[in-house]
Amino acid sequence: PVLFLPGFLSDDRLMDRLRACIKDKGYKTYGWNNGVNFGFDAKTAKSLKKRLSEIYRLNGNKKVSLVGHSLGGVYARELAREFPEMVRGVVTMGSPFGQLDNLDKGALSAVRAIYDFFNPETSPMHDQHMGKRALTPPPVPTTSVYTKGDGVVDWRASLNPLTEMSENIRVDGGHI
Repeated sequence: PVLFLPGFLSDDRLMDRLRACIKDKGYKTYGWNNGVNFGFDAKTAKSLKKRLSEIYRLNGNKKVSLVGHSLGGVYARELAREFPEMVRGVVTMGSPFGQLDNLDKGALSAVRAIYDFFNPETSPMHDQHMGKRALTPPPVPTTSVYTKGDGVVDWRASLNPLTEMSENIRVDGGHI
């Protein structure tokens, strides 16, 4: 089973083509079923935990692979960190989770401003511990797909520290 998590201001439709391609390879694919991703809050946290648990149970307690685009990749890493017993691995695409001196530099200022508008109380940019936490890969195999031509996320903010269970794959393209 593979759960796809969309980026900020997008929904399951953004991942439809990728999900179809993965499904054609024989995998069971699932959307996050949580509407437009307006950012992290208590409702989103509850929904993500419920969706992961539901997919895990639906598939006979088989571990779930998580694929997240941009902010969805940040969610995927945190789900894997909290529930490694249910997660097989994580693939992020253009996700700003660290590797900069200041996590605030990971996304363009316009994107940060929009995120803060929708999430004035819960922005990770205001959490002093988030930067260090984000730099630590979850305890499952983790792949970051990034592009130097992203245009939204500084590519350096998408790099995993290299460990036995983490890797970085550079591709050509933009954020979407």
